[in-house]
Amino acid sequence: MAIVLHSLVRVMADKKRSAEEAEIVVPVPLFKARALPLHVNVTHTPTTGEDGPPTSPADPGFLGALSLQPSTFSTGSYGWKGSKRLTIELVDPDGGEKEKVQVMLTINATVIGSKRAVKEAEVGAEDDTATSDTSSAEEENVPKPQNTE
Repeated sequence: MAIVLHSLVRVMADKKRSAEEAEIVVPVPLFKARALPLHVNVTHTPTTGEDGPPTSPADPGFLGALSLQPSTFSTGSYGWKGSKRLTIELVDPDGGEKEKVQVMLTINATVIGSKRAVKEAEVGAEDDTATSDTSSAEEENVPKPQNTE
């Protein structure tokens, strides 16, 4: 089966950089506000190339379509996810009867580096909280001027 993505979001690092130096990833609230659904077509028809156009407008090997919705995963990373139940025919090479099988197709498309971005945001929030706690504690320990009247 070939999967053709009609809407593709790419977060890639420069080939010379390591995975740890990947492109800066957007914060979760910004991702949720701007991410659009991705749409996937599942087909028996092989693609002509990674970025090439479809070979024909009516795909004879078309099996189904699936929409991936923006989501946050339990691991802390974010991206898109979707699932769909499909019926796929198994062809008998001897020309016999075709058998149908039910398939649950599940796709998770994780934004590269998103888990790290979430952790960095949490650390930043902890630092802000610690700074505000320290400054308020310091204010409480400052002796107040005494009135000598």
